[in-house]
Amino acid sequence: MKMKNGERIVFIFCIIPLILGGCKAFNTSTAPFEITGPYKSQTIDPDSSFEECIELSRGQVIDYAFKTSRPVDFNIHYHSKDTIHYPVLKKHISAWKDNFKTDQELYKNKDSEYFCLMWESNSTLQVDLIFKYDVRDK
Repeated sequence: MKMKNGERIVFIFCIIPLILGGCKAFNTSTAPFEITGPYKSQTIDPDSSFEECIELSRGQVIDYAFKTSRPVDFNIHYHSKDTIHYPVLKKHISAWKDNFKTDQELYKNKDSEYFCLMWESNSTLQVDLIFKYDVRDK
């Protein structure tokens, strides 16, 4: 039986997610998840941003998760002298869950640093954000 062009496209779009879903390399940070327990919420104005800054010490880990009503650009950044460092940078996402370890980001002569979680909206509409983070020693 010969497939028509439209049937091939539908077949490709149906089979690719099945193949990717079965791969061990599938990124669990983008898999569906719920934010449980106490969380924070924020409304981000159009073409604006919101950030939450936390002082983290050497060896600490921050577990974080968020969901937004519209895609945003997300980053974790910190400042050093004249430079802003972006150890985490995600573009155009509406949900993410991961952890961040401070060890590779702290300078040898510093025991702590302020790290900021930042959500940037490129939308002309408001964005609703819910997020949660926990700081722990590794």
